[in-house]
Amino acid sequence: MNNKLIIDKLLELHNGDKKQLDVILSDANRLIVEAPAGYGKTKTLISKIAYLILTKQVPVNKKILALTFSVNAAYNMKNEVVSILPTLLANNENLKTSDIEGKVYVSNFHGLCRRILKKYGYLLSKELKNIDQLINIDDSSENNLNKFNINLLEDEKKLVKNISIASKEYKEKYIKENYLQYNNIIKTKYIEKGVISYNSIITLTIELLNKYKNIRHFYTKFFPIIIIDEFQDTNILNWTFIQLLIKSLHHSL
Repeated sequence: MNNKLIIDKLLELHNGDKKQLDVILSDANRLIVEAPAGYGKTKTLISKIAYLILTKQVPVNKKILALTFSVNAAYNMKNEVVSILPTLLANNENLKTSDIEGKVYVSNFHGLCRRILKKYGYLLSKELKNIDQLINIDDSSENNLNKFNINLLEDEKKLVKNISIASKEYKEKYIKENYLQYNNIIKTKYIEKGVISYNSIITLTIELLNKYKNIRHFYTKFFPIIIIDEFQDTNILNWTFIQLLIKSLHHSL
């Protein structure tokens, strides 16, 4: 499809906003879009995804990874990407919306990590094959631990609580020094009770990608383009996970 026609349609779609168009057309390796609420950041990201697909900047057998912070946001973004394509595909019979949908994977952080653990988590714990049957809990609440009879020693309770605090307060050093110990508690005491914590869905994926470089290499290559909506809400666990997908294989947590 003629790139000029795509750009003209995008400019029309964005009411002539040149700053939004600059973001959509940018070829920068890393780009942060900042604007107040309601200024069209998500719409711009959706158009950028469509533009990258239509201009064939997504390699064969690869996908754009679009991450959000909730299941609903992921669902809405996927629908909006699909809905914008017919407008940009006008008068072009060689491209089909159904073909293009396969070029983008939209998920929230936990959804993507669950998908990875469902496929490869057995390398850490065989029970992770059945991750969909595990109940998700917020283990920052001792009531949740009691509810499922997760019997932790006092030092383990302290570690679990501190991991939760560190993830919210961006205490990278603490996470780096203690996440493997936290994961061991999850594998030996949580999973046997049929539960898994929200934080551990991320930390277990981090362990997996650090330990098995071939798996990490696969996802790094499979998602050559990563777009994150509401990036300011990224906590240290999310950010550490993302770094493993965008940095060289010599980098680890």
